Amino acid sequence: MPISASAKKSLRVARRNTEINRRRKNALKRALKNVTAETLSEAFSLIDKAVKWSIFHKNKAARLKSRLARELKVAKPAPKVSAEPTKAKTAKPEGAPKAKAKTKAAPKTKKQPAARAKPKRTAAKKSQKKT
Repeated sequence: MPISASAKKSLRVARRNTEINRRRKNALKRALKNVTAETLSEAFSLIDKAVKWSIFHKNKAARLKSRLARELKVAKPAPKVSAEPTKAKTAKPEGAPKAKAKTKAAPKTKKQPAARAKPKRTAAKKSQKKT
């Protein structure tokens, strides 16, 4: 058991932080375990907070988010194609003027800066010891 006042306070702080960290990690595990398309943004938010809290490294967080997004993208069923025919487009009146597309001028080529002449290297002089 701690004896000094500062050691007692350190113990209290450590216990409080341990409990906070335990809650955060459990919430994060639950969010990552049951991710759906609806809860994906919440999971991303918790992953980003875990980086802020120093639970995950930022590269691990990026990897997790990438894998979650890829997993949900693969799990989505293909969209159903309806058998109904599509409606024909309505014809525009021929008297209406058509807007002409503006042509863009060719982009100007930038001049390459002249290559700098590299300075010649001189042979390194050997240092002489003075005795």
